[in-house]
Amino acid sequence: MLIDYITSIELGLITGCIALGVYTTYRIIHFTDLTCDGSVIIGAATTAAFIQAGYGPTLATGASFCAGALTGLCTALIHTYARIPSIISGILTAYIAYSVSLHIMGSAPNIPLCGYTLLFHEHPLMLLCILCISVIASFVYFFSTNLGLRMHIAGYNPNLAQQFGFNTKVLTMLGVSLSNALIALGGSALTHYQEFADVSQGFGSLVIGLGSALVGEKILPQKPLIFPVMGCFIGSILYHAFLNIALQVTWLGLEPYDMNIVISVCMIFIMMRRKNRAFN
Repeated sequence: MLIDYITSIELGLITGCIALGVYTTYRIIHFTDLTCDGSVIIGAATTAAFIQAGYGPTLATGASFCAGALTGLCTALIHTYARIPSIISGILTAYIAYSVSLHIMGSAPNIPLCGYTLLFHEHPLMLLCILCISVIASFVYFFSTNLGLRMHIAGYNPNLAQQFGFNTKVLTMLGVSLSNALIALGGSALTHYQEFADVSQGFGSLVIGLGSALVGEKILPQKPLIFPVMGCFIGSILYHAFLNIALQVTWLGLEPYDMNIVISVCMIFIMMRRKNRAFN
């Protein structure tokens, strides 16, 4: 049982990156983005392809981060210049990402990585903690800089940002790119952890990220920024721990394929119980 809870913590730290990416678009940039599932696949596929080609795990992870940023940029460009609603732009990009991922993976639906050097071969929990602390510190620092504050203002009040002379289109593109880069980083970490990449890895990632961010909002204050950022990771850990507990409660009679029902019911309950803040 202890091993199950340690696994929940490790998975929570991984999907915390995805939750932080979702939080970035929905809370900071105020951009309704559905690219998430596609970005996870892109991150996983890029990591697997680089490692299989003989590159080191660190370079593979960095490449997946850049690939995720390009995926987010694609969504932002479609929305900004083709004037297609953000929701539809994200859906279109996610479809594109699925096909692109198959090309990256050489038309194979999955790539096993057993026998390759990966990030989390030894001491995965410790290394994941270091990775997440680095992500949190970098994220909070970035949004304390002038560029980060401009992105926040552009998302919160575009008209005010334009009055200050900010280029809201560029700031939106940067924000959505950063969001999907973090999501792809989560997909990359998942590949390192599970030792394989699969085109179905991104399925349901948006719901998991959204649920984790919502749980984090319930347990930590919203200011200063470090609290909601930490909340994404804490909420993700609690999210996975709850699912683990639900599977172990025998009288519920739940099977692994019932998790979609459990997740959906929890999401409905959380969003019904919201007070003043909601993802909309």
